[in-house]
Amino acid sequence: MRAVSPAAGFAVGFAVLTAAVMLNGTVPGERSLLRQVVLERENPMWHGWQALSDATGTIPMLVVLVVGSAVLLAARRREAATLLVVGVLVVAVVNPLLKTAVDRERPGLVEIAGEVSAGSYPSGHAAVSAALVGAAVLAIGRRLATGGRRIVIAVASVVLLLIAAGQLALGRHYPSDMLAGWLVAGFWLAVLNTLQGARARRGQRRGGGRGA
Repeated sequence: MRAVSPAAGFAVGFAVLTAAVMLNGTVPGERSLLRQVVLERENPMWHGWQALSDATGTIPMLVVLVVGSAVLLAARRREAATLLVVGVLVVAVVNPLLKTAVDRERPGLVEIAGEVSAGSYPSGHAAVSAALVGAAVLAIGRRLATGGRRIVIAVASVVLLLIAAGQLALGRHYPSDMLAGWLVAGFWLAVLNTLQGARARRGQRRGGGRGA
């Protein structure tokens, strides 16, 4: 039996989760879970989570994207820079459209600091940060040894989990919002990774043909 591609897995996961959210409003148990972790502004940890949220919003992530792309181009790694830019920008454009389509309200358990979009699902913080971190891992991972790749993936996972924890602690999103954002980014990165792999294989075949 043919294995399911990663992109298909992400797509099916997003479709199932979205159907559950649109039919029921929330995933069973997630609102009570959110009540356990959300913080009031008087909590000493609130300001730390808010600072993390401000630093990992869409605009700061796009600034990091520009800097990272410039560094890769300066190092003459055009393909990696293209992967980074396309990986992030497509998600940054598509995610707000998905928010509008689903039209899910914020949890509303606490007052949210600063300006946020009306839609909650999928989380832009989760989607854009996962796209940026994931694209960076794909861009640089192939040049690392196995141990180096594992370290990079572990660090990237911790970063994404911290961003998600902050969004939950601030009451900005439901857990399913964060998961949906990861699935959106995961789907697109899986598509790009598949296309990049196919392109590399075609290049190897052409090179082998010339060598013969």
